[in-house]
Order: sequence, then C-alpha cells, then structure tokens
Amino acid sequence: MLQSISEFFDSTPYGIEIHPGDKRNTLRDLLNSSKKIIVQFEAIFGKKPLILIENRTGQFIENGLNICKFMNLLK
Repeated sequence: MLQSISEFFDSTPYGIEIHPGDKRNTLRDLLNSSKKIIVQFEAIFGKKPLILIENRTGQFIENGLNICKFMNLLK
C-alpha cells in the first residue's frame, strides 16, 4: 500500500506512524511489527524510515511510563 501511495505522489515517504492498538497488543508485538515494517520499507525504498509511535488514551501505549517501557525494550 505504501509503495502504491508513493508511486501516486511520485515521492519517497519519510516515515511511518504506528498506532499501537488496544490492550490486546503487547510491547513485544509492537517491537516485532516495527522491525518488519523497517525491513520492508528499506527493501522497497533503500533507506530506513522514521518510525513514530502514537500514544493515546485507550491504546496500550497511553502515557510516558508505557513509552519508557517500550524504549527500555529497544536497548
């Protein structure tokens, strides 16, 4: 889908915003899916994307503590 949008606008995307979803998802799910997105994006566009993780009430990442836990998982 991203490749089709890129071709339509004749422009390479800079990044991707991920909406982590509700509490059925986990930090590990987010990490694994982010890795897959990065690999696929790089294969298509030849560069790694900027990844933006949304935090919102009702999502499983809804506050600074959740963001901190995710960042610690990245280490």
